Amino acid sequence: MSVVVLASAGTGKTWTLVDAWVRAALGLDVELGPPELVAPDRLCAITFTEKAAAEMRSRVEQRLTALRFTPDDEPALCAALIARHGAMPSTSVLDGVRRAVGRAPIGTFHALCGRLLREHAIAAHLDPSFRILEPDEEQRMLVEIAEGVVLDALAGNDVNVADLVARLPLRGLFEQRGFVEGLVGLWGSFAERGYDAATLPTAQPSSTVADALLLVRA
Repeated sequence: MSVVVLASAGTGKTWTLVDAWVRAALGLDVELGPPELVAPDRLCAITFTEKAAAEMRSRVEQRLTALRFTPDDEPALCAALIARHGAMPSTSVLDGVRRAVGRAPIGTFHALCGRLLREHAIAAHLDPSFRILEPDEEQRMLVEIAEGVVLDALAGNDVNVADLVARLPLRGLFEQRGFVEGLVGLWGSFAERGYDAATLPTAQPSSTVADALLLVRA
């Protein structure tokens, strides 16, 4: 079973996901078949940020701790467990689930993809010791690539790029963006919209510079 929660900030997404995770782990998900507990390492919960993932894991542990030591704080969950299993899980079972939360795949999309790629690194032709770039590293690399593309175009006597560089600084200073930063921002906008640069129509030569200036300065 898969559950996707889409909602605005502060509307209870984390609580909903934590509740779904705990119920699935304790065998309350009727779609999983017989009333059996599910190993935490079979329950994948993913979110966008490390902070949100850490909070989700912490709240899962809090719910299981309350169920183990102060079950009166979880009346609805206790009633569901008794109705489903005929009795509350033993303390040893609850302790086992709590201890296994640390191994559960609760994390970000990047962490999940990284884990899958490491498990199948040979098939993916990757070095298993690879690491995921930090946001500032990624941004710095994009800027370096964009600058290289611009310099290659200038070396190739691309008149449109030369005209743009003549109108804009190659690199920005402080808060002001240059041509290179504008290209990186434009690439990011296209990526967010799912556009592939190879499929984008080429602007007419007469309007290329004017259109590009508007996009870079946006």
